[in-house]
Parts: sequence; C-alpha cells; structure tokens
Amino acid sequence: MGLVERADQRAARARRLRQRVRAMPSLHVGWALWSGWFLFRHARRKTLRGFGLAYPALTTLVVIATGNQYLADAIAGAFLTLLVGAVVGLVHNVGEHAIGPTTRLGPVTPADRPEHSRTDLGRPLNSTPEASP
Repeated sequence: MGLVERADQRAARARRLRQRVRAMPSLHVGWALWSGWFLFRHARRKTLRGFGLAYPALTTLVVIATGNQYLADAIAGAFLTLLVGAVVGLVHNVGEHAIGPTTRLGPVTPADRPEHSRTDLGRPLNSTPEASP
C-alpha cells in the first residue's frame, strides 16, 4: 500500500468522523432559545409571547426531524446558550454592583453627570468662549 492510498484512507476516516460531529452543538436551537426568550420577555402581546415560547421547541423539532442534528446536539446547544447567558448575567450584575446602584444602560446625558464635570475643553458648558483681543 502506497503513501497516496494511506492518505486517502485516513482522509475518508476523518470525513466520517467530521460528519458525525459537524453540528455539535446545535446553534440553531441555541439561537432559537435566545431569541425566543427575548421575545417572550419583551413582547407585550400574548400571541407574540406564546410564539417566543414555541419557537425554540419548534426549531428543535425541525432540526431533529430533518436529520440535520441529533437530540444531543440540540441539548448541547441549549445548554451552551443558557451557560453563556448565565455568565453574561453574572458579569453584568457584578459590574453594576462595583460601579454603584444608580448605573443604568443607555447614553449618558448632561443631566446624568455631576455639575463639576460639565466641561468642554476646559471651560464650563454654560459659559461663552472668551473673545480674543
């Protein structure tokens, strides 16, 4: 058996292994879980909230029924999404407590800043620039 034949056999074995684990974890299910949770949490209509609950379940059913992924892939994708969500939530909560209870998300407006920090290039914002002689 020559070098080329051995390389072909090893490549074929590698392809077969890659075919088995190519979709591990299922990020179709992870994305559906993440977006469904946000839709459920932020939607005002009950029908949209119901769709947020149904979307991850339907996506899981479809990817398994079509043979794109196994049940273990779907479970791993959901677990990975929940794990990352928990870590992000933990980091966000730790950051909020370290900065202070008044921290909020969104753009900072001049009203949010203390009076002594309202400056623009070293002069207070409410003052007019000095006229040059």
